[in-house]
Amino acid sequence: MHLRSYRLQNYRRLRDVHVELARDISIFVGANNSGKTSATQTIQMFLSGRKDQFSLFDFSSHTWKLLNDLGNVDPSNDANQQIPSITLDLWFGVAESDLYLVLPILPSTAWEGTEVGIRIEFGARSIADLLKHYRETKAKAQKQAAGLGEAADSYVPWPKSLTDFLEKELHREFELR
Repeated sequence: MHLRSYRLQNYRRLRDVHVELARDISIFVGANNSGKTSATQTIQMFLSGRKDQFSLFDFSSHTWKLLNDLGNVDPSNDANQQIPSITLDLWFGVAESDLYLVLPILPSTAWEGTEVGIRIEFGARSIADLLKHYRETKAKAQKQAAGLGEAADSYVPWPKSLTDFLEKELHREFELR
């Protein structure tokens, strides 16, 4: 069994990338700051099983606008919202002699393929709860700021946005699955 390819979404500069690997050796070549390190480092981060290795800055920049827009939508629709996650899809070539290794993860013993895919995701535990926690925290901060009177003009309550909230609370609100 060997890793044939992987797909990475929403990780740093790599919005959606599919990498095909050779059976023996693969070499990443590209300009500086093009994503070579990110494309390889991600596998290690996910397989470590440690969510504390991720930060908000690991999310692609395009997701930040989506997150901040979500923080401003009508709360009555929170249960139907989608929050970006970082995903890694691993595709393994499986020889017949290695079939016993993947049987526990197959949905059916009638599988007759030669590839098995596994998705690992760093995503929100509960989208509705995350948005609720953000809104409660923001409302509390705004109430405190209002109580400052004239001094409130120079005070910027935390959080200013959903990304501001997630910068501190990411590990409470997100999980590996």
